[in-house]
Amino acid sequence: MTTEVPNEGGAYGDLIAACEARGAKMFYENEGHSVGGAWVIRLADGKILIVESNGRGFPSLDKCYTPDPNIRVHNHYSHYKRPLIPEAVDKLLSGQGIPRKARRSRQSY
Repeated sequence: MTTEVPNEGGAYGDLIAACEARGAKMFYENEGHSVGGAWVIRLADGKILIVESNGRGFPSLDKCYTPDPNIRVHNHYSHYKRPLIPEAVDKLLSGQGIPRKARRSRQSY
């Protein structure tokens, strides 16, 4: 059993809204995944993308935001800022923006 956790904006509020604007639903699950949980994206066509944590965060999601120019190495969500990068969101939703080791997919949910 997995538990869907409401995000209420949080670190990825803009990304959740961008997914919804493209007909997808994005939510966090804290059970049934590797350490750190996973973000689940249900696409409009029914395909499911699962972005698992690397144990410290979700780099695939962070890269949808603009890197902070004042930080040399970007390895945490706080090292990115608004606005979203539209091309990166499209890449994420195509599955190309998720490294194979952080990605799982399934047809139903």
